[in-house]
Amino acid sequence: MSKNKKSINKKIFLDFFSFYLRPRLIVVLLLGFSSGLPLMMTISVVSWWLASVGISKTSIALFGLVGMPYTLKPVWAPFVDRLNPPFFFKKLGLRRGWLLLIQIFLTASIILMGQSDPTHNIERMAIFALILAFCSATQDIIIDAYRVESLEKEEYPAGASMEVFGYRLGMMLTGSLGLWLSDRMTWDMVYLILALFMAVGILTTLICKEPKSTRAPRPGGVIDWVLESYVGPFKDFIQKSGWGWILAFILLYYFGDQMIGRMSMVFYQELGFTGTQIAIATKTFGIWMVVLGGFIGGSIGFRWGIMKTMLVAGLMHMGANLLFVLLAHTGHSVPLLYATVAAENLSAGAMASGFVAYLSRLCNQSFTGTQYALFSAIMAIPRTYVSSLVSGPLAEHFDWVTFFFVATVGAVPGLLILLVLMKKFPVDK
Repeated sequence: MSKNKKSINKKIFLDFFSFYLRPRLIVVLLLGFSSGLPLMMTISVVSWWLASVGISKTSIALFGLVGMPYTLKPVWAPFVDRLNPPFFFKKLGLRRGWLLLIQIFLTASIILMGQSDPTHNIERMAIFALILAFCSATQDIIIDAYRVESLEKEEYPAGASMEVFGYRLGMMLTGSLGLWLSDRMTWDMVYLILALFMAVGILTTLICKEPKSTRAPRPGGVIDWVLESYVGPFKDFIQKSGWGWILAFILLYYFGDQMIGRMSMVFYQELGFTGTQIAIATKTFGIWMVVLGGFIGGSIGFRWGIMKTMLVAGLMHMGANLLFVLLAHTGHSVPLLYATVAAENLSAGAMASGFVAYLSRLCNQSFTGTQYALFSAIMAIPRTYVSSLVSGPLAEHFDWVTFFFVATVGAVPGLLILLVLMKKFPVDK
């Protein structure tokens, strides 16, 4: 290779990665971390907690219904999207004011959930988990709106990669540390320590800038407000070409992955892996696989476009699901565990990078928070209801090989719809 060609390639490489060091993209990374922190506390960490005290698989799966706020958040999204926050929080602006208020409540709910005892009063634990999920879903509404409004359109793929990096970092850190700590201390102390990491999001909210595109709430009567805040976002969306196909794709793209989500911790436990082993493999090692996958997705999007990114990543994830089948057939195998985790997280990072950028492109900035909340809520429906009502009984009554094979097949419909969207309703042109 000639010296000039090496110099050109080096410049392209440095330009590509220096793009990610823009201050507003660093803010997206840190807010993504805050957004990802609470989710594992209501999925894998709590599943491990419940399994360790003898709660049945079906009950563990049903506990996933506390995630309903993630699917219902369009109901209250207009309030944080269109109304000023109360008290002195409004001095920070529409986005930052609501965000700081919700982050305070979210931190408190994490601590209170950790004070619960599922063996004596699982209902109390479920109530605090529901409050935690509500606050987490509301934080997501605001952070998603902030990201879309603070970035330029050409920054969406990079912003998606940074959001994925931060979100997965928060998820993995919480899950890894939660499982590691659970081998060494009581659960109330585990959740107290996890709550301390919310300080990252709170400090970022205090120092970041309010997006210039943030809209001031418009004056008018109650009826006008309802029409503008609730009807307007939906009317705007259904005027898009192929909106029905788009909704079906959002609903089904993650279907295969979401079937596995809640049951993976139970699966690992039944194979005889310890909490520390799973923490290192799925959370610590998994973090860097997701980060690498996110940047791979960003690189593909940078060169080929958002929709090709989602297709390649989706096919990669189907292959990763088949490794679960192999692990279930083989049994306890640390090397195969790491291979499965690597494949799953690489593909998941790339999938999320493309998907977040795609949803961002769909949003009209006149209704950013509400529309993105709608899209992400539709995506969360299988994770909340299918994984809770189907995955548990399926894992209870069938062997793990059958379970993971069904989950792999479950990814096919979403990819077929994506092919239709790529041909008829592309967003990259």
